[in-house]
Amino acid sequence: MYELYAQFHPLGLEVSQSVPLDDPAFDYRGLATATDYLILMAYDEHWSSSKAGPIASQGWYTAALRRRFAELPPQKYVIALGNYGYDWKAKGKAATEISVQEAFRTAQESEGDIVLDPVARNPTFTYYDENDALHHVWFLDGVTFFNQLVAGQQYGPRGFALWRLGSEDPSIWPVVARRAQLDGTTADTLRVVHYGYDLDYEGRGEVLKVTATPSDGAREVSGECRLIARQRW
Repeated sequence: MYELYAQFHPLGLEVSQSVPLDDPAFDYRGLATATDYLILMAYDEHWSSSKAGPIASQGWYTAALRRRFAELPPQKYVIALGNYGYDWKAKGKAATEISVQEAFRTAQESEGDIVLDPVARNPTFTYYDENDALHHVWFLDGVTFFNQLVAGQQYGPRGFALWRLGSEDPSIWPVVARRAQLDGTTADTLRVVHYGYDLDYEGRGEVLKVTATPSDGAREVSGECRLIARQRW
């Protein structure tokens, strides 16, 4: 990073580095001296090869932010928020990474009951597949995005990023547009759930026939202390 910075910086080029939100193997202060800013990957508290669990629980996220922003000036950080999910098979090895739209579709098709975990404040559900194998799904959606944006903005970071475009809950975009006023009115924009961008292919072959189109869904949200604490689908 020092070599890269030494070559790029005199040319007026910005240098950034994506780093885990909370990993003792990374020297955040040292890396900051060789970058214009660090992009904090605020996700993967649990990951594909770990046991099933929240991808970025609110407590894990806020505790790690306190540590990072105590080390460096806020303009040295961009906070990257996740919006995707993992589907773990109870007796499998690695989880499958899924988009938010895939999480919605799987829950609907399997009659899985999505709940907002009261401790982690990440949505989750379980279901059985066609082979009667149990799956555990955790994902990040518009509600987690709202809560994490509220918690992150108080530090005055350089900005926010999203991992990843095309995988996200489309409900986040009205929140982004109103990010200067993250109040109950902005939280209410999350009540309408849009399906998103994915196509669901069934069967095989090169001839396609559209058999159905997505329709908007709805969720109820309520909160406390500026954060959304409950949602019901």
